Amino acid sequence: MKKEVVLVLAFLIVIPLIYSFTGSGGAYDLTVAQLSTVGVYNGSGGTYAIRITMGQVAVGNGTGGSYKVWLGYIHMLNTEPITTDAIAIHANTTNTTHIQHAYTNHTLICEVNITDLDGLGTELEINVTWFKDGIAWDTDNETITYNMTGITYNINTTTTGSIEPADTTHHETWICQVTVSDGQDKSRSNSTGFYVYNHAPDLDTSKATTVSWNEDTQKTIDLSTYFSDIDSDNLDYSIAWTSTKYGGGFFTINNITVAINNDTGIVTITPSHNITGSMYIIFNATDHNTNDNGWTNTSNMTLTITGQNDAPWATNVYIYPYSAEYSDTLSCEYTYNDIENDPEDLTADVYKWFIQNEGAGAFSQVATETAKTLTPDNFDLDDVLICSVLVQDDQGGTANSYTNSTERTIVTIAAELVETNIVIGIG
Repeated sequence: MKKEVVLVLAFLIVIPLIYSFTGSGGAYDLTVAQLSTVGVYNGSGGTYAIRITMGQVAVGNGTGGSYKVWLGYIHMLNTEPITTDAIAIHANTTNTTHIQHAYTNHTLICEVNITDLDGLGTELEINVTWFKDGIAWDTDNETITYNMTGITYNINTTTTGSIEPADTTHHETWICQVTVSDGQDKSRSNSTGFYVYNHAPDLDTSKATTVSWNEDTQKTIDLSTYFSDIDSDNLDYSIAWTSTKYGGGFFTINNITVAINNDTGIVTITPSHNITGSMYIIFNATDHNTNDNGWTNTSNMTLTITGQNDAPWATNVYIYPYSAEYSDTLSCEYTYNDIENDPEDLTADVYKWFIQNEGAGAFSQVATETAKTLTPDNFDLDDVLICSVLVQDDQGGTANSYTNSTERTIVTIAAELVETNIVIGIG
């Protein structure tokens, strides 16, 4: 800023005179002839603007003579500071084009170019005011004082005058207004609207895209560890695509049930019994701002159910013969089952025999007998027996438990004709 200075000049026109004004930035030479012709002269350049007004008068000298003199006024005029290119940018901007939008994790900064031709030494007061959706936002207003070192200056708001991420949410429009004053004049500039976009949910690409587990068991996947949202929006999850092109939040496909709990983000996958193999699936996360980048998909995830050897089992266990006599060798019989049709390993099967003496009291194990058969020396008439078997297949699979037979009671042997010598004495 330059205060107005008024100088009164008086001089005789005797010879052509040159008047010179010099300041930082340049000198202006004006001849009397120029002034007498123009009358009013405006000049500008360097860092100053001037106006010179001249007039000619006659002054008596007291002895009858007269002289012509020039009276001049030089006005140092203040130049209004100019704000241009006010723009709202965010702290992550790395190019000169300045993208006119941000997300809620960005800090908004106001940037402006200022020109003041008065230049060096001028003290400027710069006020920054923000407007959110057309309403003044007073929390982050900032006043900056700056002593000009040239005729141009570029400023950015500091942390005092910037809009922090905690102050924004998506679908807002922010404008910064910059007012610059040099103490006499001021100017104002508004930025264009700066839109805060909804940010799509983020996908953690470091997470596994192949999930494997054993058959006949459930598998859970926590989608909340795959997706996050910088806007702190609540996310809902769904199935965007599978290898059978079937979607939904709960479905059964290829004998596999997939259920999603949106409260927890937990996916529970339940295959049917003895199902193995792979399927492909894509999960989706949405923050429900579907018109504004509101969803994100996983890449193809491979779900692989690994086959395991299924345990065999025994059914229809019984003791043979059906009408067991105390002279019979008993045999533990059963039906062998294996869902994979693996052959039975007869050498690995394990047997147990239990006896109830004469049908009374508790059953006790015949401790030394673990074979498929039981000889008569281990039981008596009216004893009740049970056999139990644990079968195995040739892949090393063992039944989950022993299977018991029905009870078998030992009966008497059939009557036999016995030859006897009878001696009859006669006395």
